[in-house]
Amino acid sequence: MAEMDIIGYFRSASLLTVVVRGIGYGLVLAAFIAFFISLTNKKIVKRLLDKGALSRDTAACAGDIGGKSGFGRLALRDGSTLRKTVAATELSEGGGGEKRYYIPEEKADGAEIRYVKRGSPVGWIVGMALLAAATEGAVLAIPWILSFFS
Repeated sequence: MAEMDIIGYFRSASLLTVVVRGIGYGLVLAAFIAFFISLTNKKIVKRLLDKGALSRDTAACAGDIGGKSGFGRLALRDGSTLRKTVAATELSEGGGGEKRYYIPEEKADGAEIRYVKRGSPVGWIVGMALLAAATEGAVLAIPWILSFFS
């Protein structure tokens, strides 16, 4: 009997439409943010490799590699996925200096494959468009699905 109350609650197609669109477009927004984070990671790794920042001595500051932007700071924070590849060092020994970043030589080839050569923006855009289309398809199917319960 409780199941019928739940179905009755969602019998209003407009309420269910709002819920489905909220979830669907929330996923599109999350994919959009992930897309920009992956572009930022790619840009940072590419700039580090182009500058030859492969050791502590040749490390580059965050401003030189695009780490001062919002997504750049997010990508270079301690514990991020990118920081498993990109190492950080400080100019002064006291801990108050500016951080500089480099990719250790043993990780350089893997970083280029993982961040620079992989992932087409076209694939991300097509995926987000398909997710939005699937959301609208689900919204159009709601009246048909609810007709089974009447």
